Amino acid sequence: MSYARAEFKCCNTSYPYQEALITIYLQLPAEESMGLPPSMRRRETTDRKLSGFDQWVEAYRRLTLHDCDFVPQFLGSSHGRQDDDGLVPGGFLSYIVVTSVPGDVLGIGTCGFDFGGRFNPRAVLYLSQEDQKRCRKLLIPDGIFWALSAEERAVIRQQFQSAFT
Repeated sequence: MSYARAEFKCCNTSYPYQEALITIYLQLPAEESMGLPPSMRRRETTDRKLSGFDQWVEAYRRLTLHDCDFVPQFLGSSHGRQDDDGLVPGGFLSYIVVTSVPGDVLGIGTCGFDFGGRFNPRAVLYLSQEDQKRCRKLLIPDGIFWALSAEERAVIRQQFQSAFT
């Protein structure tokens, strides 16, 4: 099942200093059916939700319920269907909204690497062959954290330990 994910930073129009992050998931047609009429793309509609969506919602709800200070607070979510003009009429359209937290994003939440495929994270992250093997084995998320020097990563780890102990 193909889907697109988009993240947008937004703010409360009544209180512009209140920022939130909305993540939208939209079912996409299979590559071979993109040019087909909507009536044919509708056949790709599925009753399945995006894998892990309900778990993300429940995790954010629980963390918000327990007033966890170090994660975004849950604001809302929805799981609906695309209308007749959608890319996959009747296909899923889901979103989750959480508060925006200050700081830099150290990882983007995806696991695994496609070494040798269309995308080459090694070119972006400058990973050694040894690091590539370690990442494959451990499914380490990608992001700027792994592009930092060992010393910079050690400082971040120490700051996390100080904040959470």
